[in-house]
Amino acid sequence: MAKGLYLIISRNPTFANVSDDTKTYNAKYLLMKSFNLPLLTISGLLVACSLQLLFISCNTGNQSPGDLTPSAVSSDLRPLYDEILAVHDEVMPDLGTLTTLQEQVKIKLDELRALPDDKDAIVEANRILGTLNKAENAMWSWMHNFAKLDSIPQTQQEAFLKVEKLSVQDMKELVLTSIEQANSYLKIEQ
Repeated sequence: MAKGLYLIISRNPTFANVSDDTKTYNAKYLLMKSFNLPLLTISGLLVACSLQLLFISCNTGNQSPGDLTPSAVSSDLRPLYDEILAVHDEVMPDLGTLTTLQEQVKIKLDELRALPDDKDAIVEANRILGTLNKAENAMWSWMHNFAKLDSIPQTQQEAFLKVEKLSVQDMKELVLTSIEQANSYLKIEQ
């Protein structure tokens, strides 16, 4: 049913310049409203499920980053590997914050859409939401790419890890900046 609503929203000229994420969100919103389900309840459930999957997939338990080193990584590259994984471990908990902020901005966007003639505020909310989505996608993309380390020949691992070090630092900066911007937009004290 949500796919059907998405198609209807996609074909509506009002939504011609709206991102696919926003269209999908609007389809889910309309679906929940049609069944009289509160958005926050469904969003809270989705956030909880997402976080549960996240912690299952990235849980390192009591292990240090070095304990996760694939056996294929040579001992001379281990410090670089540990450094990269430490940045990941530092930023990973922020994925839950990104998700929460995305939901809050989406709620704010719904409120703004109800107001007449406030297009600038809607554009700003969409910009903030886009930044949060970009940061989340960057994190998932980085994790997916870093998982390829096991398939990299040892002769190419140093170059791969050097690129991944820069990439994880860029991802961290994007995540932290997007959270800061969203908090500022939503006027959340840190």
